[in-house]
Amino acid sequence: MLITDSESINKKIKGIVSGTPLEIHLSDFKIEEFLSMLKTTDFNVGKEAFYNNVILFGIEDYYKMIENA
Repeated sequence: MLITDSESINKKIKGIVSGTPLEIHLSDFKIEEFLSMLKTTDFNVGKEAFYNNVILFGIEDYYKMIENA
């Protein structure tokens, strides 16, 4: 899962993922989309990521983002 509002970062990461021999299903979301997933009562991939706390990069920014959810 990729959460970013930056189109250039999104393109870079998608290029890296598509160039690997691994089968990776990348789900990309803008920050506002991710926060709306956390606010809904339905089960979704955003809540699953939130509850499992799997963060590979940008943990400080992640916690700042979810403070407002």
